[in-house]
Amino acid sequence: MSYKIHIGKESFSVQELIEIQEFASFSEFAKHAITFLKEWKASDSSLTAQTSGSTGNPKQIKLSKKDMINSAIATGEFFGFKPKTKHFSPLSAEYIAGKMMLVRSMHWQTNLHLFPKDANPLRYCNQHFEFGVMTPHQLSVGLSSEWKDNISNIQTLLLGGSPINNELENNIQTLDCTIYLGYGMTETMSHIALRKLNGQGKSDIYHAVNGVHFKKDSRDCLVIHCDHLSMDKIVTNDIVELMDEKQFRWKGRADNVINSGGIKLFPEEIERKLDVIIDRPFYISSEDHKDLGQQIILKIEGQEIPDLALQMKKILKKYEIPKKIYYKASFSYTKTGKIIRK
Repeated sequence: MSYKIHIGKESFSVQELIEIQEFASFSEFAKHAITFLKEWKASDSSLTAQTSGSTGNPKQIKLSKKDMINSAIATGEFFGFKPKTKHFSPLSAEYIAGKMMLVRSMHWQTNLHLFPKDANPLRYCNQHFEFGVMTPHQLSVGLSSEWKDNISNIQTLLLGGSPINNELENNIQTLDCTIYLGYGMTETMSHIALRKLNGQGKSDIYHAVNGVHFKKDSRDCLVIHCDHLSMDKIVTNDIVELMDEKQFRWKGRADNVINSGGIKLFPEEIERKLDVIIDRPFYISSEDHKDLGQQIILKIEGQEIPDLALQMKKILKKYEIPKKIYYKASFSYTKTGKIIRK
């Protein structure tokens, strides 16, 4: 029996999906997968992909198919992929994470089960899967639902798309499912480093996959060198603590850093502390100040939280405490669910 791409309850070979001429009856997530497979089998050596838009306007970039295969090989070697094992993906092939699940399936000949991009994909996870992918938000919603026990059906789960908050990281410590958080971007064909979140060997440090090593630039931002990708290097805007050329600890985005009275503040580090006391979407930002240059502010989605200022004083350092709190009815989000910071 050859490996299959499963779209909901239907099963297809890759060739069958490529040969489909009329797929108006398919749902949106299936259409994206079929479109990608047709592009993949075309004669061009590259294809286009869209960045998520979390750090700027979404843009179209060219990706080498050879690079995508090499990335799939690196991932499969790390996780020990084998032919005909079952993989789970509720991520759209419109973006790189969903595209790479299809490439990995084709290279490693795994049985890939595709489901709609759902806030709670655990509702579909009613059988055993050796490997699966989700966003942190999807896992968080799933573990708070009636389908939470379905997480035990996934042997190894890879999270990506956004950082993980403290509450979710604490909640996964007793799970049988082994969970990793990936670091990467569209330009690197998905993740190039992984952090183990639970079980033996869990860490707050990212470890490079085979063929990847790191340096820092003058801004303390990560510079990525990938032997298996065609580009010489990728200079990021991620400020890191570099342990060695294969390991780093992520601190935050350079474009988000706040300089308040000469003190550099990393919004993402403060947000991780505030996760404990704020139960709704929020983010740390800044505004101009005549004496400090910039002053730290907090933006929260929804209604006012009583006694928040008092609670923040208990968990934040004096210079980390926001000078002002702004409440907004709703934030703007990217298509992949990230808050658009303003």
